[in-house]
Amino acid sequence: MSAPAEPAPSAALLRNRARRDQILTAAVKCFVENGFHGSSMAVLAKRAGMSVGHIYHYFESKDAIIEAIVDKDIEEAPGMLDDFSGADDVVAAMMDRLDETVERHLDRDRAALRLEILAEAARNPRIAAKVHSADTIARNRLIQALSGRLTNLSPGEVADRVEAIAAIFQGLIVRAVHNPDLDRDAFVRTAHLVLRELLTNDLTAAPPH
Repeated sequence: MSAPAEPAPSAALLRNRARRDQILTAAVKCFVENGFHGSSMAVLAKRAGMSVGHIYHYFESKDAIIEAIVDKDIEEAPGMLDDFSGADDVVAAMMDRLDETVERHLDRDRAALRLEILAEAARNPRIAAKVHSADTIARNRLIQALSGRLTNLSPGEVADRVEAIAAIFQGLIVRAVHNPDLDRDAFVRTAHLVLRELLTNDLTAAPPH
């Protein structure tokens, strides 16, 4: 017997979600332009087109808005990894998405938001816990997906290569700020070569421990 269908959300719930999304969209724009702590609730309210009191109806504080944005941002990485995990050829799937992945990491607004999140994580234990948890989930999913492909490597060696892959793309966010003229196409070509080495069973592809 199939499970009963979940009831459709009420009109009030849909309005609530729409208002929250409206606030979060406006807040992201403010935070990208001015940083988390450079954006007052008054500025957020003006950008969202509503009163400060109205915002407090949906979020108890600016910190709550920041946490909601962090939650929304870090949900994306595991979602993309689901595509790799379900692919017949994990490596081919990752290579097929390489252009898209690089493009996302070089987006200036996205890079600015990610750097704000990391800066906030360095001083806010609640944000740090969210970031660490999301990173653990993403790493474990990728390790699991690659373990079936990198059969000549130990679990520790697979984990090491996943760390190297993460460092490449997380580092790209910083490079997007340091070098706004970075040659995207040249980076993609080089990343193909590096990832091919990291995503191979060849034990000589990485130096011995």
